[in-house]
Amino acid sequence: APGLALVRELLERQREERERRQAGVDEPPPASAGRTPKKRGGGAAAAAAAAAAAAADILPPMRPLVCCVLELLRSEGCNAGVGLRDSGKLAGADDVASVLPEATVLAVELIRAHDVRAFAALPAREKVASLAVLLRAVGLPWGKELPLVSLAVPMAALRQLTAGLFTSLPEADREHLLTALCESRRHALLLLPPPVELLTRGHPAMRANAGRNIMRALAAATSSAEAALQATLAALPLAAPMFVRRLDAALAATAGAGEGADEGAAAAIAGCTATLEVLVRRTPLPEPAEQLARPLFGLLAALDRRSEYATQLVLTSVTAMLRAAQPGSAGAAVGGAAVAAALVEHFNARLLFAQLVDPERPQVAKHALEVVKAAVPLLPEETLERVVPHFASVSRRALQHEHHGAALAAVERAVGVLVPLFVRRGLQLRPLLRGWVTLVLQAPPAQWPALLGALVGKASSDEHLHCVVSSLLVAHSLRAAQAAAPPAREADLLRQ
Repeated sequence: APGLALVRELLERQREERERRQAGVDEPPPASAGRTPKKRGGGAAAAAAAAAAAAADILPPMRPLVCCVLELLRSEGCNAGVGLRDSGKLAGADDVASVLPEATVLAVELIRAHDVRAFAALPAREKVASLAVLLRAVGLPWGKELPLVSLAVPMAALRQLTAGLFTSLPEADREHLLTALCESRRHALLLLPPPVELLTRGHPAMRANAGRNIMRALAAATSSAEAALQATLAALPLAAPMFVRRLDAALAATAGAGEGADEGAAAAIAGCTATLEVLVRRTPLPEPAEQLARPLFGLLAALDRRSEYATQLVLTSVTAMLRAAQPGSAGAAVGGAAVAAALVEHFNARLLFAQLVDPERPQVAKHALEVVKAAVPLLPEETLERVVPHFASVSRRALQHEHHGAALAAVERAVGVLVPLFVRRGLQLRPLLRGWVTLVLQAPPAQWPALLGALVGKASSDEHLHCVVSSLLVAHSLRAAQAAAPPAREADLLRQ
């Protein structure tokens, strides 16, 4: 308590000194007789500079104290709440109730002094130390229990991480800041409620509603903290090379590892997932966006059977890039031609077609379908002509899967979306439909109506497509009715 009182007195003196300096700068000197006083420009700027210098002066000597306070807030004794009396660190819950608010107020006051102007006035080494204090405060509630009353400390630290402060940092410190924020995203937000006994002392009737009110307060605080973290990440001017370095590191850590990942690979995947969560929320895409194509498609192959959620995040990011590369699209990326060229260069059609008909991972199949749908207008025609037969072969294998019901739904959805797009791109109609009807004929008869209906229903506005599909269906029906027909007749019918 004496230490807290001393620090509060020091902070109050510092605040009074800043106010005196500001008043002295802004107050014009008395005018001489017969002379018009000159207006002094830059008074506000000088006052701000003086305040920043004063804050920079107090940050280094106060750093050990704020570190001690942060350690107090995250210590095992405080995290245990009412269990403090069992740990022997404090006497009981009354001590917790008295110490935590004092420590929180002190930490918030010290954190608020870490603004962009104060950082600008600090030497390079002091900037690194002060940034470490901010990031330590930000990480208090994620993955480590924090009393609800002390949530104001990480919230204050997040408010200090502005775009201006970020741009004032060296590149290495920017990377460190992004890493710390992504690490926070990896963990759940853990908040401890105050002991019910402290809230209902002397009022037994309040105990019935105390638990409900505490749960509401915890839910609201959790939502506010997560929104503040997301808003901080969205406000930072993050460039594509920062994401590329993090994704490349994850790709190197997972290269060659099987589905049973070791601890190092599992940690790399978790870190990569947090980075991808930040990337998918960036609108517009970080620039230069074309640099993201290579690591994203590399991760798509590396994570395919390792993390379904991370695979969905990669597919979502690729879809956003493809849509931004469309000529004339809303929210088109700067340098859309370069983005499109990079995507075409690294496009993994075989993997994507296998994913979009995967019956065991319906969410991955839906995201992969969105990727291919967005890629069709950008891929060269010769590339599409090569991938269409592969699409038929993977669809045929999917329909032979033991989960034939889910496979049928995936293939039906993919056909209904992609085949009309292939036709609109100018692919030859007859080979395309011949390959698809061959696939239909090899499927169980009960699946024919759904498979052909998906194609005809989605393309019913195209008279030629409708007529060709109908003709092929009729030809097969005639052939099925003639049991005595020779086996070669099927190939003849399909060539018609």
